[in-house]
Amino acid sequence: MLIAGYSTMSEERKKKVDIEGLSSLMRNFLILMGVLIILGYYLILISNLW
Repeated sequence: MLIAGYSTMSEERKKKVDIEGLSSLMRNFLILMGVLIILGYYLILISNLW
């Protein structure tokens, strides 16, 4: 996954970044955001039927 600004960091700063932790955080956030969008779509769909 692309991390904004990571490729332009110095090698010293890159060593301080926890890539595994950051990528798992981003993965979980994107999954949650996708689920919320899908739930919102169905809630709007159901509310229009009533």
